[in-house]
Amino acid sequence: MKLDRLVVLDLEANIDRAAVQEQEIIEIGACLVENGKIVDEFESLVRPTRPLTPETVDLTGIQPSMLETASLAGDALSGLLSFLGTSAIAAYNGQGYDFPLLDASLARERLPGASEKRLDVLDLAHIAFPRVGESGGPNSDGTYPPTSRRLQELATYLGLTNEGQHHRALSDARLTVAVLNKLLALLGEQTSMRELQRWIIHAGKHPWSAFVPRGGRRALEDVIPEQPDWSRETPSGIFDPDSAI
Repeated sequence: MKLDRLVVLDLEANIDRAAVQEQEIIEIGACLVENGKIVDEFESLVRPTRPLTPETVDLTGIQPSMLETASLAGDALSGLLSFLGTSAIAAYNGQGYDFPLLDASLARERLPGASEKRLDVLDLAHIAFPRVGESGGPNSDGTYPPTSRRLQELATYLGLTNEGQHHRALSDARLTVAVLNKLLALLGEQTSMRELQRWIIHAGKHPWSAFVPRGGRRALEDVIPEQPDWSRETPSGIFDPDSAI
């Protein structure tokens, strides 16, 4: 199932404060997506009022000199609001980072709030991949879960590459679009497991239900493959403590 219309957003900030809401945005990247394809983009560096931390420079590659003539926060955010219009907004870990950062930044500039129609792509990753990690063994269908749900690691697992620089707003927004399309394609697969997941998404009125086709309710025995019987060795009648370790 492809996307209808929404804006995929990514924000980079100066990480000089522990609370996300107190950080200052230093770069905005956004992609307008229609039917799964990027049809327009918005990008802006943003001039902060406080010096960049060395950690921020190392993480993003954004140098203080690059921000000396950048847009002021109010101007950059006004441009973003015009770009967003009434479209739904999506971001990777948006609920934990981008949306609180955006709301606080808009409030400081006394600008209107952004759209309340918000979607977190990380939520979709949790649904598509309920298991992650290297030590948990294979899934019931023999495949292995991703090692992490971080954007870059998940993109690599899905066979995607970031053509731009990691932790730069527009390139991460583009990568998020690619990951989102892959996740929706996985959830649209015609298997018992994906069909049950789609049914749960719609039954629970999940925010992503508008972008995922409906599924049918399936019994768990239809979803979990039958496991082969374990073979049991003939008991020897001798207890060997070393073999029990």
